[in-house]
Amino acid sequence: GIATHRKSAFPLLHYFMSLDSASTPVLDEASFVVIEDQESDEDTSEFEVIGDAADSDSSDEEEDQQSNKFQGIRPTWVPDASVTQCTRCELPFTFFRRRHHCRFCGRIFCNKCCHVQASYPVWFGYDSPQRVCEECIPQLFDCRQQSDVPESASISIVRCTSSPQISRDGFQTSGEEVLSFPLRFLHPLCRFAFWFSGMYEGGSFNRTFLNTAANMNLPFIGDPVKSIIRTMVPVPKQWPSYGDDSWETYSVSNIEEPEMSEIPVFIFTPLTTSTRPLPVLIWFHGGGFCLGSAENMVYQTICRSLAHRTHCIVVSVEYRLAPEFKFPTQVEDAFAALKWVHEKALAFGGDPERLAVGGDSAGGSLSAVVSILARERKFPVPLRHQLLVYPCITNPLTDDLDSHVKYIEGPVLSRTVCDWFMRQVFDDIEEGLKHPFASPLHLESHHDLPPATIINAKHDPLCDHGKLYAQKLRKDGVPATRSVYRKSLHGFFGSGIGESTEALVEASSALRNAFSLPNADIFDEESFVNVPVEVISLAEDVIDEENATNALSL
Repeated sequence: GIATHRKSAFPLLHYFMSLDSASTPVLDEASFVVIEDQESDEDTSEFEVIGDAADSDSSDEEEDQQSNKFQGIRPTWVPDASVTQCTRCELPFTFFRRRHHCRFCGRIFCNKCCHVQASYPVWFGYDSPQRVCEECIPQLFDCRQQSDVPESASISIVRCTSSPQISRDGFQTSGEEVLSFPLRFLHPLCRFAFWFSGMYEGGSFNRTFLNTAANMNLPFIGDPVKSIIRTMVPVPKQWPSYGDDSWETYSVSNIEEPEMSEIPVFIFTPLTTSTRPLPVLIWFHGGGFCLGSAENMVYQTICRSLAHRTHCIVVSVEYRLAPEFKFPTQVEDAFAALKWVHEKALAFGGDPERLAVGGDSAGGSLSAVVSILARERKFPVPLRHQLLVYPCITNPLTDDLDSHVKYIEGPVLSRTVCDWFMRQVFDDIEEGLKHPFASPLHLESHHDLPPATIINAKHDPLCDHGKLYAQKLRKDGVPATRSVYRKSLHGFFGSGIGESTEALVEASSALRNAFSLPNADIFDEESFVNVPVEVISLAEDVIDEENATNALSL
């Protein structure tokens, strides 16, 4: 991990390992161990051993308290008096445009350019999420994934109970496992919604209630985008079932005279003045293969945010759901959408050579399987990345994993709900879950798959799925990073609650790296002041199935 300050770099881990072993550790009041009289060949002028800088509007007493509480290796802060404008956007500070220090580089930014709060690696010494500027976001998330610390290394800080930590199984955003307070209300609400929709044995299932609650489609929700376009992808009306012991998979081209149907996709195009083709993320929504929709407010928020922050086109796929359509319909619909995007990308401003897949929950599972299918079916271009947000990678109905047992009653995703989902998806649940496309964790080989970013919630029975899949990918030489949001539950991604924003920023940072997009390519709204109003107004259009002017003819 590299921490930067004024375009200079400082390798923190190397700094720790270079500390004089004879230094005397002193235990302070906050249970941090700080090295005294350190000696190093490295130039440490950019960093201080104690965190003596407090927020700009903190009192001297608060500064002393923070200095005692937060001990660690941190960048030297730029003095408030030396800066009158934001380092990034260069706009002057005012009463409403407040100044904030980036805790990663120490420079001063406005509240717009430094509004993201994220958990820092252990050596910074913070025990809660801190501000990070837009310029340092990629370095911070890269730094968080440095888990190969030698056991013999002399680390100068021992974390507090609640401090972010690094483990061999991925970055843990906190030492605590206390669920964020607002998220505690989701469990009873979801239980009522599931019961009301008939999602339990003996009930008559009707997803209308859930769709009505989720499909508010408020135009002001989420980050601004240039346009949201609805179009259709051709698919067979019925995909053939896989053989009992066959790896044979199908496509439109090798089904004899298929009766055709269509599935909708929604194309989110970011605000941009560039005429170059943009990379494309194909997004699959969650919902246990039975619920959810690309039109849901949560998924509109996710797609808007990823398009805006990553500066890529997001194609959200409305694959067909169970129980009306059984496995492998969801898998084949997803792969058909990927093929369609590759063939038609140039028509909607996308780059067919830079494609990635992503999704949450069931959508994360589809992303993992589609990545495997792309390898098996010799997809024309290698996928750049797979973004897996709390995916289901193996049978969720066993007691084989600790998270299955610990969170058997939820919150939100209980064993009962998982069992109901699986019974809708498979005609024979026991045999269906044995198929490698239903349980990609047990695939014989994971070689030659795209790099992966795995995001897990701690309070989730699927938490250990991400852990095991990351281990499998790394074992077969596939780069894989994993973060565990320890104050979150299944479904937090895109909710706007607790650690949701931090997770979205991590996802967009990973995609931006995968697409080789530098920070300079991130959209700056200030550059759009003189853009014609009719172009910007498209960003606020609501997706309208009947609106022919907002449809794309391909």
